[in-house]
Amino acid sequence: MFILLGLLIIFMNKICPLLFHKNEKITDIKCSKIISFFIISVFLGIVFAFVYIQKEDSIWLLPMYIFCVGYTFISILRRVSNKKKKIYLTIISLVPLIMAWGGVTAASSINWVFHGVNVLNTRTEGEIAEFASNVYQIENPDQTTEIWAPVSSIEKAFSASATLQKNPKLLQSIKTVIFAGGDINKNPLTGDHFAWQLRFAIDDSMGWNSESEIQAYFKQVNLELEEAFNSGVLQRTNKITLSNSMVPMTSSEITSLIKPTFRAFYWSINPLEQYMVTSSKNDTLNEVRKISSEGNTDKGESDVLFGYRRLGIDPHDPNPEFVSFSLCQNVANVVTIIYSIVNHLLLIILFVNMVCIIKTKIWRVSSRANIIIFSCLLLAYSFIYSFIVTWYDQFVESEYVTFFYTAGYISPLVVTSFIISLGVLATFRDEWERCAEVPQLFLGSKL
Repeated sequence: MFILLGLLIIFMNKICPLLFHKNEKITDIKCSKIISFFIISVFLGIVFAFVYIQKEDSIWLLPMYIFCVGYTFISILRRVSNKKKKIYLTIISLVPLIMAWGGVTAASSINWVFHGVNVLNTRTEGEIAEFASNVYQIENPDQTTEIWAPVSSIEKAFSASATLQKNPKLLQSIKTVIFAGGDINKNPLTGDHFAWQLRFAIDDSMGWNSESEIQAYFKQVNLELEEAFNSGVLQRTNKITLSNSMVPMTSSEITSLIKPTFRAFYWSINPLEQYMVTSSKNDTLNEVRKISSEGNTDKGESDVLFGYRRLGIDPHDPNPEFVSFSLCQNVANVVTIIYSIVNHLLLIILFVNMVCIIKTKIWRVSSRANIIIFSCLLLAYSFIYSFIVTWYDQFVESEYVTFFYTAGYISPLVVTSFIISLGVLATFRDEWERCAEVPQLFLGSKL
């Protein structure tokens, strides 16, 4: 994420620096700068495509990516005075979008050639994912933020589809295998486990020899369910849907997410409440002994030991005493505390920046205000992602899961926002002393 953000900032500043005078025009652009801008644009597109393909929820990065490219495109149109170079640069500024689209399309095409499906993954895309979404959309008082697909909704879907009615074994498998623990009534499927349960049930009842055939099968099922919704055989819920792969919620349920969203967002600034330092040493020998005791000595020696060695871990000495274990724990705790303190200080600096810009009216002649707005947008984007994750994991009892899903992804956005703000404060120069007089600013003294 830091690599992607860094490339985006370099891309946006290469031709039209974010920090500029309002009336400034760019006249002298060397060919070497245009070439380097093109190279950065290509590399940025490749990196984004890689990130997008690797993570199934990377769709949340797309609005930020499009915004940054669009901002650069418009800045070039407005600020570059040389018409010929302006044409070159505006075309190059769209290269990140073209490269990203090309990379994602290429990956989907490879799946089409080898598997018969033109998608990146079949859990959140394609006809199986659409079927799971249709089940979530069925009006049912038994549906909660914990149980997205009650057994009654699944049965209604099967009753409304002639294709599914011909396959009672699939319904039976959904009710019994894996997460259902033999009886779905005793072990209802929580959260998005239905999407996973469906895959196991398909393999158990129909076999999964052809991805294209499975997609074609559920395409017909979805057509029948859509017809059932339109004809009134199935009642579509009037709850609010954020994503096809997530449970619909009522307005009151959505309102209840605000407080946990703020908590999840704040953890990226202050992780002390949720961050857990390792409390025990690595124990690889017991795992190897367990595999060996089960009669799989060869497998244990070949697979497990080889796996550890690939990770650079010696199974017979997984805790080399370069430094003591307790010292490592102490260092981890201290680093986390320092991280939290620095983040709070940077948050204060961001607030001071906002006050300084408003009080000194610098936005009239410079782009400092634009950069601070960009910094705030990163924070807002982080908050929105925290909200989405909180919406998703309401079925999970542990807050640590929310921390796990949010902190690693939004912390780069939050930290980058703070660093940008710190950089803006350093550019005030003559205004620095006046902006540092925070008490006077709040008291309304004239500068």
